[in-house]
Amino acid sequence: MKKYIVLALIVLLSAGAVFADDYGFSVGGGFSFVFDYTTATLNYDVPANAFPGQTMRIEESKKQTIKEFNYGGYLFFDAKYVEFVLTLAGGPADITVEYPTLVAQSPGNEEEVTSTKTSFNMGFSVLGKYPFTLGPVTLFPLAGIDYIVYLTGTYPKADLQKTNGVHRNVAADFNTLWFKFGGGVDIPVMEKLFVRVEALYGFGLENKFQKNGEDEAEKQYGEVDWGWVNGPTVRVGVGYKF
Repeated sequence: MKKYIVLALIVLLSAGAVFADDYGFSVGGGFSFVFDYTTATLNYDVPANAFPGQTMRIEESKKQTIKEFNYGGYLFFDAKYVEFVLTLAGGPADITVEYPTLVAQSPGNEEEVTSTKTSFNMGFSVLGKYPFTLGPVTLFPLAGIDYIVYLTGTYPKADLQKTNGVHRNVAADFNTLWFKFGGGVDIPVMEKLFVRVEALYGFGLENKFQKNGEDEAEKQYGEVDWGWVNGPTVRVGVGYKF
């Protein structure tokens, strides 16, 4: 984990130095809050006589919903038209699996099961921005990418992913590239000191965990339909203009 932090700080400091002479820059940090949501539906065939009273092959589906809330701190280096952000965050995720009717009705089974995971991750963001003033405040739209690296954290057995019948719990499988857009505002406090508030909404691309789940489903069950991983980000911090 230390090497990721050191590398990120070197990149951000270098970027600030490059843009400082031409554009001026600001640095700061604060608190970050991220909520993301996704669903997965596993569709598969149930052979005849798999359950009591079942005489024909039927199609069933199992749905998984993941609601994750991450909170932590962030640092930003702002080169006027480009913002570099380093985030360290973690938090819980509720994973709910809705089982198909036949499974749920079998003795000892439940219709819905919710479990929780925790994780710790690091985010690297590069966001384009176009600032303009409105009275004493500065407003700016934002758009760019955010790459989330999971350092720790495992999903429990509610996952759809299996490898040779054994659930894998590899943090790196959940690393995800996000596309985010939104806006922010800088509110001056003193001559060079300001408060920054940003709000973004993002969509995550398919990660390794999802891809492995699709491959395994095709071999054993049928197919997995993943919904978009999506959700909002809010950041509140304090900055200093050079």
